[in-house]
Amino acid sequence: MFERPDSDLITVAQLSGAALRHARWRDLTRDELAEAVAELRSITRRGDLFAEAAGILRGFGAGTVCEVLDGNAARLLIAAGAEESAIGGWAAEGRRRLERSRLPVPRHGWRGASC
Repeated sequence: MFERPDSDLITVAQLSGAALRHARWRDLTRDELAEAVAELRSITRRGDLFAEAAGILRGFGAGTVCEVLDGNAARLLIAAGAEESAIGGWAAEGRRRLERSRLPVPRHGWRGASC
């Protein structure tokens, strides 16, 4: 994996949180969509980070009860300007994270330390 600035990771977390806060189990109204896109664009204008957040949401939600809501959040990120060609790779990363989250935690934690 390549090194990346912590600021990018924080921005992706902010984008994910904002998109999930605006996402609904239904289609948004035109005004709701405009408000969501405006907030996402106020965080950043970087299409690569929109794509990362959208892909991870799609992948992590795949096959779960949150799939529809996560998919709707991803669509908001796409509407805000995600680089759609990069979403598939990040969706694979989201699925990997989902699988990892289902693994049992070793008795002494991931790093061998007591909890």
